[in-house]
Amino acid sequence: MNAETRTAAKDFVGWLLVSALLFAGAAAFRLPLRNVAAVVVVFLSIRLVELLVAGFDLPRQLVRIYPGVLLALGGIYLAVTGESPALAAFCAFAAGWMLRGDLPPLWRDRGDSTS
Repeated sequence: MNAETRTAAKDFVGWLLVSALLFAGAAAFRLPLRNVAAVVVVFLSIRLVELLVAGFDLPRQLVRIYPGVLLALGGIYLAVTGESPALAAFCAFAAGWMLRGDLPPLWRDRGDSTS
């Protein structure tokens, strides 16, 4: 286990502890656990991707694009369920902004412009 994997594992365990504290706080204040669970799942999944990238020597680009992909999926979910169109639009905008530099361009300048 290299140093990067150990650091990613420690971060993941740390987020597990933070998640437990979030659930305990939400239960103590009688807040809806559904909202807390959504936030916890997102942050834990990001840390899990970091751990998988470090452990299996996957491309680091996965760590950079994963939050943008999560935002895009969240925006699609909100748009399909019709819960919050404004939040769905914001998620789509934020996902596009996060992914703009990490995804390959859909078109390339071939140098054959007519101007």
